[in-house]
Amino acid sequence: MRVIPKTLLIAVAAVALMGAGGDGGADEDENSIVYQAEIQDRDNQYASVTKILASGPDGVLSASGWRGFDRRNQNRIDYSAVPIFGQLSEPRYDKEDFSDYNRIGEVRIDGSTLAIVLDQDATEKLADIRMIAVLNQDQAYETRGSLKASGAAAGWQSRGRVVGDAYLTSDGVALALVRPFVVTDSGLW
Repeated sequence: MRVIPKTLLIAVAAVALMGAGGDGGADEDENSIVYQAEIQDRDNQYASVTKILASGPDGVLSASGWRGFDRRNQNRIDYSAVPIFGQLSEPRYDKEDFSDYNRIGEVRIDGSTLAIVLDQDATEKLADIRMIAVLNQDQAYETRGSLKASGAAAGWQSRGRVVGDAYLTSDGVALALVRPFVVTDSGLW
């Protein structure tokens, strides 16, 4: 008998969250395909990124803006774990994704290119990367399709300026964290 009130309470909460824009897709501008990632770092410097890559000593994985980047709003409640209604929400990145254990390198920007430069002890992780997500302000810019591999590392250890840290999730997403980012720098999450 108590199952029905709990289910009803969960349903009402999920509908209220969706009405408040908590589903991450209610606004036309929240999730979309963009052809450049607009980045603002802690030093208040801006960059329009049209190429995203991960660089190790043995090679590079890259994605170009001509294919587009999936821009996903991260300033929302993640209720993807709620039974039934959680299927209407896509998960967002969480603070647990940015632990020292998951750190694989630093993030650099040079012109319109953003690069994840792998640390020496994380170079074998290049083969594990299936997607790159650039996280900044309220947005995640995710690469679309497969990453293009090449053998040229292009000396990224000394190019551009350092703007953040890179992490690798267990499902192969390389996270380029350029702070401020709503999930790591807001008291709400």
